[in-house]
Amino acid sequence: MTATELTAIAMALVLAALAAIHVYWAGGGRWGLAYAVPSRPTEAGGEHPVFIPPRTATFVVAAALASSAVVPLAAVDLVPLPLLLPPVWTRGALAAMAIVFSLRALGEGRYVGLTKSVVGTTFATWDRRLYTPLCAAMAVAAAFLWSSAP
Repeated sequence: MTATELTAIAMALVLAALAAIHVYWAGGGRWGLAYAVPSRPTEAGGEHPVFIPPRTATFVVAAALASSAVVPLAAVDLVPLPLLLPPVWTRGALAAMAIVFSLRALGEGRYVGLTKSVVGTTFATWDRRLYTPLCAAMAVAAAFLWSSAP
């Protein structure tokens, strides 16, 4: 198995796992949710979520992640694309994934990514240790597959 195929499989597994977690949350599950939503410190010393994700939006994110899991596998011909989709679609999707994951890793300046200013919350800790590095790795992997795709 080549490095390109291993990268594609790793990306697909991560995206599928993230999709499954989002389906769990959209279905009403609570495990891990406190670590996954940006929060801001309160004056009382606690934390308050910046937003409460609606179930519908969480299902949409799950569907996008699940759909994206096919892209790296299609890029290395481990999953055939439907006849109506040209190979350029895979390259475009990989480029979009590289951009989206890069932007997520960089952040919006306040709550997520390398540029976040709100630190010291549970989410900020997980974002620094896991989420941002994972997004950066996914961006690099997508760019690598993009450069390897026909």
